[in-house]
Amino acid sequence: MNYRNYNPEKDKKAVNRIWQEIGWIEKDNPKPMDILIESARAIVADINNEPECLVISLPGDIDYLGEKLSFSGIAGVTTSLIARKQHLAGRLTATRIALDATEGALVSGLGMFEQGYYDKLGYGTGPYEHIIRFSPSSLNIDIKPRVPSRITKEDWQQVHQSRLKRLRTL
Repeated sequence: MNYRNYNPEKDKKAVNRIWQEIGWIEKDNPKPMDILIESARAIVADINNEPECLVISLPGDIDYLGEKLSFSGIAGVTTSLIARKQHLAGRLTATRIALDATEGALVSGLGMFEQGYYDKLGYGTGPYEHIIRFSPSSLNIDIKPRVPSRITKEDWQQVHQSRLKRLRTL
């Protein structure tokens, strides 16, 4: 697979067509898409000298425990109808991730529609969260509970340490 950087003067019309084919934009309003792509790091793969697959990533930073980590977010993977089943989307996405890593990105994230498709690139869907709430007054126990302590913003260090040391299950 050969790829190249997106060139708005040469590729905009073909990329607009791709996005219209897949239903991401309306034919009469490509401007928001153009702004997004031109602000991103975009690469394309051609078939018959015309872009048929586009991958864009956006840079950012993540604060992890006070440490700033360079981030790359895959923000769009689009493949035209004629280029489907050619393995372009996965290969071009892997290329974009590798390029971003060589440019210093330490963390890669994915905004995805297709759960499972990108697992082969190291992404995965996180576990679903089940949130259960109950009123402690509904518990049927025969002991008198202690009076809870009020936590204030001055307790942030103890709260943070408690979260770091908590028992993790899964």
